[in-house]
Amino acid sequence: MDSSIKSNKRAVNLLRGVVLFLLVAFCLFPLVWMAFLAFRTPDAMFVPFWKEWSSFSTDTFMETIRSDFPKSILNSFIAAIVSMLLAMAIGTPAAFSLAKWSFKRKYIWKWVIQLLRMAPPVGFAIPLFLAYINFGMIDSLSGLILSYVTFTVPLVIWLMWMFFAQIPNELLEAAWMDGSSVWRSFYKIGLPLSTPGLVAAGILSFIFAWNDFFFSLILTRTNATTGPVAVMNFLTESSYNWGGIASAGLILSLPTLPVIFFMGKYIVQGLTSGAVKG
Repeated sequence: MDSSIKSNKRAVNLLRGVVLFLLVAFCLFPLVWMAFLAFRTPDAMFVPFWKEWSSFSTDTFMETIRSDFPKSILNSFIAAIVSMLLAMAIGTPAAFSLAKWSFKRKYIWKWVIQLLRMAPPVGFAIPLFLAYINFGMIDSLSGLILSYVTFTVPLVIWLMWMFFAQIPNELLEAAWMDGSSVWRSFYKIGLPLSTPGLVAAGILSFIFAWNDFFFSLILTRTNATTGPVAVMNFLTESSYNWGGIASAGLILSLPTLPVIFFMGKYIVQGLTSGAVKG
């Protein structure tokens, strides 16, 4: 009986491993294929690599590096970092106050924040575009950052509210009785106990801004163009620079991979926090 149970467990574990391997291979295949295209010569772009081993070259990748694309990557990095920091600075104290202060109809604000987070970006495109024209903010990093903050602040509040709500009120009340101020309690108690939420909110805010295509396409022209929009420069009416597109996509993917790999557990914990709370 014991041997049959052990064999069944080994079979189940083997099946799980095969399924997991297939899922990982399926997810990584586009990235691997993009890497192959980025380092192929133009004449052998779509020739199977096992037939043309000598067709690998760094020329296309280096041409992308020498183009204006790195400037767009720098714009993406600045916009993502600054919008993330602003969203965290605004959203984290707001979430703490909403989680720990009692007032009438407080949880209506939670639904309002969720609705703001779920609102389609296209609904804000025309109002933002018209406002930016009047204020001279078209094709500026400050305008682009402001549009990102509009959507990342509700995300930060929503995530951090769940973490702050799990902190026992007795800890804060004891600190206040000992003479601690609200801000000191927030800094010394609230933030250290909600580190996974802070990391998750920061990463998701950064990824949202880094991968944004829509707002950058509508609100920028040349000076503040970000990486996802700059990829379109490799497309013309008469030809497609597939090697340049692959190189640009690979460069755009590289900064997010280590972040997700090393901080993935915080993202999962941040998204699932409070899911089973009664």
